[in-house]
Formats: sequence, structure tokens, C-alpha cells
Amino acid sequence: MGLHNLANLYIRRIKGSKQPARLIALRRPKGQPVTSKYILFNSFWDLNRGALTSFTVDRGLSDCGSFEVHRFTSDGYLELIEYRAKRNCDGKFREPTDYPLIYPAM
Repeated sequence: MGLHNLANLYIRRIKGSKQPARLIALRRPKGQPVTSKYILFNSFWDLNRGALTSFTVDRGLSDCGSFEVHRFTSDGYLELIEYRAKRNCDGKFREPTDYPLIYPAM
């Protein structure tokens, strides 16, 4: 999606089940832009957090976008634990992990 973001989809498949694999839906805070409830951008497994981390870059300057952290629940779903966003593209670079907190980390 766009020049600077790589879209990732995650599926859930129950071992030994005959049910087909299904896309995992993701929850985001109300009022935040969402391309799809199934897509994480630029996501990676963060060993330090023990979680799936994702960020978006809204412009090539990396001066705005979002940052989110999800953890797998015991039943195999992704739960949002942190969401940060900087929507004002002001030309001032800021690390996504330092964007304003929208949804609190637990």
C-alpha cells in the first residue's frame, strides 16, 4: 500500500481441524483510519516486547503515521495493546514509537 508500506495479512488455522484457515481481524481505536481490519503494515515480531509490532509511514519523510503493538491471546487471536499516531505531517521526523499515545499500553 503506497510507496513506503508493505501490507501483511495473518491467518489462524487450528491444528488438526478440518476448518479452513481464516484471516485474523484486528481491532483499532475508534476514529483512527483503517485500510482493512485484516492488514498490518510493515509488521514484524518484536522479541523484546513479545508481540507483533506494526507501523505506517504516511509520507516519505517519515514525519507522520501510526505505530501499533498486538499480542497473541491464548486462543490465537491478536489483541491490541498499544496504538500511537501522528497525523500532522509537519516535516519533523519523529520515531513511530514516540508518536502520541492513542490507546494505552497495558
